[in-house]
Amino acid sequence: MHDAKSDAFKYDYSTFCERAFLEDFSCMEFSYIDNSNDVEWNYNKFFQEIRLLIERHVPVKECSRKELKFKLKPWISYRIQRMMKIRDRLLRKMKKDRSRNNCDIYRIFRNRVTNEIRKRKKTYFQNYLTTNFQNMNKLWSAIKTIISNKSRTSSCITKIKNENGVMTSDPSEIPNVLNDYFVNTVENISKTVSRTPKSPLDYLIKKNPKSMFIQPVTHLEVEDTISSFDSTKSIGPNSIPVNLLKILGHYIPQP
Repeated sequence: MHDAKSDAFKYDYSTFCERAFLEDFSCMEFSYIDNSNDVEWNYNKFFQEIRLLIERHVPVKECSRKELKFKLKPWISYRIQRMMKIRDRLLRKMKKDRSRNNCDIYRIFRNRVTNEIRKRKKTYFQNYLTTNFQNMNKLWSAIKTIISNKSRTSSCITKIKNENGVMTSDPSEIPNVLNDYFVNTVENISKTVSRTPKSPLDYLIKKNPKSMFIQPVTHLEVEDTISSFDSTKSIGPNSIPVNLLKILGHYIPQP
């Protein structure tokens, strides 16, 4: 599902040129990576350079109210948008001339648009729920979108009993009661568990102290991982669009 805040902005690809983008990237200097042993500093510096590159070629642009509306309603296809324009044109025509013919034409087409939107919305959520039936977060996000309404009730805790059984409605006391409960739960449960003189290591069968081997990651593995990303998914924590990351996927992993 879409979030209104995150969807308020978009990357502007209207003047994007992949060739110029790659040429600009090839001119970037990354020698600082070999001159520093600080992995975190190298990582932050690298992504800072990449972010500046993206901002030069694909600047962030604020979505118009109309664009934001359609981003939050992905079931509104281009065909439905065209139908909505025709509907609005018929409405303006009816307001100028309220003849029976104009009113009938507008109502028939308005109902057609409404039915098409309902049908597309139903299909969209059916496909969404089928695709994400194993992802509980996305499932609940879809369910909330389907059943949401403007008159939502608050889910805040207004009353709670403390450990002594006394009911309190003090907003400053409620967090302390919850905190005390969850902090003491583990300790209270541990008191009911019987102790054993054995060490957890005694339960291991065929112990092998050299059973774990970690080999260095190759640039081919990194390239394969980047190419496997889904371009339709949201951008990551470094705010790099997946499609741009794929364009650079062959060059970034090079040693």
